Amino acid sequence: MINNSLSGQTVLRIKDGTASGNALRGSWESSLYPNTQCSGAASGTEWYYLDGTAKGTRETSAGLANKVEWGFSSPNVGTPPSPYGQLMVLKDGLLYLGDRSHIADDGYPSDVDLSIAWTR
Repeated sequence: MINNSLSGQTVLRIKDGTASGNALRGSWESSLYPNTQCSGAASGTEWYYLDGTAKGTRETSAGLANKVEWGFSSPNVGTPPSPYGQLMVLKDGLLYLGDRSHIADDGYPSDVDLSIAWTR
């Protein structure tokens, strides 16, 4: 929930069969709803292509996480992807991403955010 009258939902899709070596491809879709249940028609949606490259690992509170350089690009704007460092870790069958509020000197989050689990 975003506030008392709005809610948001983000869908991260990693496409099967497109990862090769240390690369992955997918999409990131964020929708805002005019209610607190994330239901009905979204009042706004932003959608991006996602390209990622594995850049090593980092020990975190959730275990060993993959350091991934993500690049987001808009399908509607011809600008190049804007890369940034992210952590990805699987724990108990759920995906957790890095806590972007605490960035280490190497440009990657220093730990993962265990308050938000991404499911299949």
